[in-house]
Parts: sequence; structure tokens; C-alpha cells
Amino acid sequence: MNSIGKLDEERGTSAGLNRSVRWKKDSAANPPAPKEPVPNPAPKPGNAANAFAVAGKWAEDAIRRRHTVFKNFKSLSMVVEARVGMDGPLAPGSYGFVVIGSDIVLALVLAMYARGGGKATAHSILPSCNNIGAPLYLLVQTFEQLYRRQFRPTHKRDIHLRIKCFAHNLPHPSLRRFLILAEQCSWIRDFQALHNEREKIGSAVASLNTVRQKGGQTVSILDYEEPEDLDREEYNDGCL
Repeated sequence: MNSIGKLDEERGTSAGLNRSVRWKKDSAANPPAPKEPVPNPAPKPGNAANAFAVAGKWAEDAIRRRHTVFKNFKSLSMVVEARVGMDGPLAPGSYGFVVIGSDIVLALVLAMYARGGGKATAHSILPSCNNIGAPLYLLVQTFEQLYRRQFRPTHKRDIHLRIKCFAHNLPHPSLRRFLILAEQCSWIRDFQALHNEREKIGSAVASLNTVRQKGGQTVSILDYEEPEDLDREEYNDGCL
């Protein structure tokens, strides 16, 4: 220990050329380990690659359909892309407004699921997304407005049960994403604007979740446990 302490003291007090030579000598004797090259991610094989490409196309179709359905709404800027984008991605922990039936409620995103590689494969968790049409399902906790800026997790229809409410939604009912900030009160005005159009919005969302098959029959995705149970090739218009 004395030898180590003496050597450390000498290294600390010696300066100038001696110190420069000593440090260079030590560095040459103990070069840093070479960095291993970072391998490029392997391309997704088979069904996974096809599912990834098709999911991107469906996400684009979802935004296109939202533009068509909501084009005459006063709250168009909020509901078309739900204000989800590169500067405001959607992720677990995000808050937003969603449609439950004909009601507009506050929602906390708990989880998001993306489409798997086929009908028999499991869906994968999405950590975040920049497109409201990207998730296949959104798992949210919903809050009902009590008074002005006060929202409660127990809804009026379930008040006697004293339970919190959750929803397992398709992405179409998602209307507006926002961050709750103490100094930012604009979101309550947005909620009021959506609330004033809630009946029209409810009808529009129902039409988004309805698809028409080649035979002319109209079906709702909500009637199926999994949207994959519907053959996409039978659709006249795409829908997530």
C-alpha cells in the first residue's frame, strides 16, 4: 500500500515533459479495447416483413379515410391526425380524447398493439408511434367529465359499482392528443369543441369502423373479435 501511495504521489506532483512522457507511455502500454462494429439489423423475414409493409399502407389509408369523414367538421385540425406526429408521438402515458359510443371522454394510454405477422401470430407492443393509424389496438383508461376541468375514473353509468373504466379500442375513436400542463389550459377548450360535435363525431367514427365487402354487404369491425378475421381482399375501401 505504501508503494502504491508513493507512486500515486509521484505521478500527481511531477509535471511538464516528464508527466507527458509518462502518460503517453502508459497509454501505449494499455491501449483501449477496439470497438466492435454495430451490425445492421437483419431484415424481417417472411410474414413479418409483409405485415410491416401492409401495416404502413393501412396506416396511410386510415389517415386518408379520416380526412374524408371529418372534412366538414369544425374540429378538423384536431381529429384528422389526432395531433399525433413526429413532434408529438403517441406512447403509453399519453393523454387524449376518445369516443366511447356517442360520448367524448378523457383517456390515458396504457398500451398499444401492432399487427403481427399473420392471423395466427401474436400482436406486438408498440413503445410509441407517429401515426394514429399505426396501432391496431389502444388500451386506455377512460375518465368522464365531472365539472369543467375535473374528470373522474368512475363513470356515471357505473357509479353504483365504484369501478374504474377501461377501453380496448381501435385507433379510429382517438380524436386529440395533448399533454396536461398546469400553465396550459387550451385543452379544455378543445374538449368543449369536441363535446359540441359529439353526435356527429360518434356517427363519423361508426362509419370509419364499418367496411363494405365486394358483394355490397356492410359489416362493422367491432362485430369481430379480431380484425384479421375479415379478409382484406374483400374490402372495397381500406380500413384499420
